[in-house]
Amino acid sequence: MSFLYSVRTAAVAAALVVAASAVPANASSISLPMAVSATVIAGCLMLPAPLSFGNYDPTATNATTASTPISLTCTPGTSAKVTLDAGLNAGGSTAFSSRSLKFLTSSLPYQIYTDNGHSTVWGDGVTGTTGAPTVTGTGLPSTLTAYGVIPAGSLVSPGVYLDTVAVTVTF
Repeated sequence: MSFLYSVRTAAVAAALVVAASAVPANASSISLPMAVSATVIAGCLMLPAPLSFGNYDPTATNATTASTPISLTCTPGTSAKVTLDAGLNAGGSTAFSSRSLKFLTSSLPYQIYTDNGHSTVWGDGVTGTTGAPTVTGTGLPSTLTAYGVIPAGSLVSPGVYLDTVAVTVTF
């Protein structure tokens, strides 16, 4: 039994030596900086609402008006320009004076302005229009308003008149 006891004692002693040598007697450490970075890009989120004139009476003596919000949220400090094209029925994306709503072969002229006084046509800011509002982002939503006008006296057939205008934000 003494031989077996000696083998066990030697095995335990060897295990203790191995375990003790795994932990340095004088622990030390190294600390190095790790670079962390991110690039924030300019960005905008836009949500235009439909512009609905509702019912139009061709015999009315006053123009029919409507307005709609265009919500724009851009990263802080980002300058964004909002433009509109002339619509699908204008005969070209820059034919702003020819904006019209269509029903079958009938056309109902209308216009979109940047102001409630209807003095500045909202377009691309270049082609015959001065209206291309610019917003500087804050990270919070901004609201631009589009003001629409159908002139009085447009004698057209009854029906649902439609057009589609592309709203573009450039930043």
